[in-house]
Amino acid sequence: MRPIRGEGYEYLWGESTKTVIVTISKSAEDAKPVRFVHVGGASREDEISLPGAAFRSSAIQLIGSGVKSVPFPKLLGAIESVFKAAGLARLRIVT
Repeated sequence: MRPIRGEGYEYLWGESTKTVIVTISKSAEDAKPVRFVHVGGASREDEISLPGAAFRSSAIQLIGSGVKSVPFPKLLGAIESVFKAAGLARLRIVT
């Protein structure tokens, strides 16, 4: 998964996420939105405590991505589209 400009994917959580969000909030001077997408919990930390100022003084958008973040029929449609595109492009994966 490759992030688009202004977007980052987070596979951890906990203190690493807190550090990233606080750092972004302190360095984003031009108020350009930064979408922070949480997609996993590899750190096994379920909760973090974030200062409210990190969000009031920045344009950070904190969202999650997981099985329930997209309606299931839409997810299946997207998967079907990927398989169709791979077939049309004759993509091969060496296994």
